[in-house]
Amino acid sequence: MLNQGFLSFYLIVLFTVLSGLFYLVVLLIKNVVSRKNLNHALGVKFGNYSVPGNKADSIQYSYIKHSIHQGPDIAYFIMCAGMPRNSANFIVIRERIFDKMFKMFGISNELQTGYEWFDRRHYILSETNKTTQEHLLANEQTCKVIADLLAEGFDYIKLEEGVLKTGFSTFTGWRWFRPGVIERSAELLTQLRDYLEKYHPGNKSSKRLGSLLSCDRVEGFVNFYIRIPDKLFKHYPKKWVRQRKFWILSAGYVLSMGIFFMAIGVFFDPYPVIEFEQVFTKGIFYLAFPVMSLHLLAAGMHLSGRARSHKELSWIAILNGVGYTFLAIMMFQLLNGFFDNRPALSHPSKLIDTDYYQSTKGPDSYYIIVESWRNSGTEKLSVSRSFYNLSVKRINKTVHILTKPGAFNVEWLYGYYFDSEVSRLKSEQK
Repeated sequence: MLNQGFLSFYLIVLFTVLSGLFYLVVLLIKNVVSRKNLNHALGVKFGNYSVPGNKADSIQYSYIKHSIHQGPDIAYFIMCAGMPRNSANFIVIRERIFDKMFKMFGISNELQTGYEWFDRRHYILSETNKTTQEHLLANEQTCKVIADLLAEGFDYIKLEEGVLKTGFSTFTGWRWFRPGVIERSAELLTQLRDYLEKYHPGNKSSKRLGSLLSCDRVEGFVNFYIRIPDKLFKHYPKKWVRQRKFWILSAGYVLSMGIFFMAIGVFFDPYPVIEFEQVFTKGIFYLAFPVMSLHLLAAGMHLSGRARSHKELSWIAILNGVGYTFLAIMMFQLLNGFFDNRPALSHPSKLIDTDYYQSTKGPDSYYIIVESWRNSGTEKLSVSRSFYNLSVKRINKTVHILTKPGAFNVEWLYGYYFDSEVSRLKSEQK
């Protein structure tokens, strides 16, 4: 029988898994529906196209399809316009609840245009600097065109290295496109380009990019939300750039250590516990959660106050969450057995059955199933291959299970033997 604590643990895990699966199913269904809607709204085949006009003023767009690791086909609609290379770099997206929450707590500090209707609905992923302000704070017309372009259904508007780009993914985007979107979007993107050039004096003597080879480049999650273009780093203090690198590398180091210790537990398992749920819950609540919280708090103190602060901290939190979980579970299990100096207890139990698991990537696992010495149920214990072969022939015999209480009161398997082995050892001693 499971106690109330373990039952709650299983219910939480089950709810989390089912919620994740449900959300994934919703995304897959939405992806199919969005692909049909996008195909109907565009009315063109997959490929790269140019809106009529001369080469320097043309607007290019791409309608492409990618398969993610042999998974669902995801369609992308991307539209680009060329600008001078010395233009500012920025990204504008819709402001989500996640963005509002971190702004409210003061972790992130977004560039404000001064137009309340725009700042309330949009988030600018750029640092406050003179060059960006000359683009976005110039007049309300610029903000209105950006808002109208995003209202067409696009996920973002991005200016980087002289390419003004807007795009949509059928897997992550939640907007609905209407027929004629190509013509309307091309007109809006042209207006936006003209406004950005008009109110940035440094662009008057520069030529626009004639070739937009990056227009069909899909913006992946890491590339769009995590990576900071090198050109943007000049607007960040050098101290902040060093701290960002340090905290991201530290999170990666934690993940690597977690995977290393998890591999030790999977392949060697020197101190196998009887109930892994105890190691999981105690490792998470007593070790992983407190240490990870301190790690994120320290990172937040150094990285807060920037437009991308919560994006950076989210990436660090994901790496730390996985790394500290693996690390805490295995460290808790190793320390529980290594510092356990109490004597082993013997539990005579009836051998009920045997079982094994044949792995294609790691070592095979061998188990014996015995009557529990703790309750009226059974225990499934991991044993060596030689003892497994011996146990196959001794079903319904008595097997002695040796356990230790554990340094952290998590019982673990110390050894096992049959009565015949005890008799043999006694005869050898005589």
